Amino acid sequence: MLFRVACFTAALLLVPGLAFGRVDLIASAQVEDDLVRLGDLFAGLTPKQAQTPVAHAPEPGESVQLDARWLARLAEAYAVDWRPTSRFDSARLTRSAFLVDKAWLHQALLTDPQIDANAGDRDFHLRLDTTVLPLALPAESAQGVRLAGLAYDAMSGRFHARIVDTRDGAQRTWGQVSGQLVEMKQVPVMRSSLSPGEVVSSRDIHYIAMPGDRLAGNTVIEASQIVGLAARRGLRAGTPIRVNDLQQPVMVKKNTLVLLRLDTPYMQLSTQGRALDDGAQGEVVRVMNLRSKVIVQGTVDGDGLVRVAAAGQDALPSPR
Repeated sequence: MLFRVACFTAALLLVPGLAFGRVDLIASAQVEDDLVRLGDLFAGLTPKQAQTPVAHAPEPGESVQLDARWLARLAEAYAVDWRPTSRFDSARLTRSAFLVDKAWLHQALLTDPQIDANAGDRDFHLRLDTTVLPLALPAESAQGVRLAGLAYDAMSGRFHARIVDTRDGAQRTWGQVSGQLVEMKQVPVMRSSLSPGEVVSSRDIHYIAMPGDRLAGNTVIEASQIVGLAARRGLRAGTPIRVNDLQQPVMVKKNTLVLLRLDTPYMQLSTQGRALDDGAQGEVVRVMNLRSKVIVQGTVDGDGLVRVAAAGQDALPSPR
């Protein structure tokens, strides 16, 4: 009896197409080329059976879900010793792909000798005209895909090129791309919003990169231009700052008490006054002498200090 069982088992193993032993469903698998083989779906097959093509693969980067009924019919058609355990058995098949996306194109452009010679160490933003990207190409294209026919204008940053695959010695075009490489500029912005009148310090500033063609002509590009100045209007965090958004800090505020000082070669007189204007350092403001009620003009010379010219002299002119 044992001899007959052993002989029967050996005979099964010799039948062409049958598996070595237990066959298991592969619940999730990737295929590299455009054909699906039995070995992509089932484990435990003979080498010959595993290489049997059974269907076309999905498009590169795409997936299909194979249900229990389809898999059972496939197993029966190819004499695979497998049956679904329930109607919920399934296999997900994904076609491997090489992704040509915006990041790939950006790198390909900047390393092209024609553009690299003009770019130097500068940073560029890629702006596309077309929507051909991303392209999911067959995985085997990875070593052969490149740009061809590149036309580039260094002045405008405009470019046009073809995406081709040369891995087989031939040249297959996958798509055409065009757009613009825009130089990025580092510009100072506020770390957090500032209210009108607040003075900018170096701690308030950090730099962000922005496409140069989106910056207005009066955009501040150096932190040294704005440290020590006051916000003329509210400054939003992370937003480029314009020159006219800032002013010298107000040292004298309208309707506040100030010290009026008259200096002559022989004496120095001081009295209290009320400012009738806002004024920054060096600006001329009107002040009412609280004793005489006379309105005089003087030059702001510090926080809450206004210097008045002696008789026959004019107040210092405003730098504005």
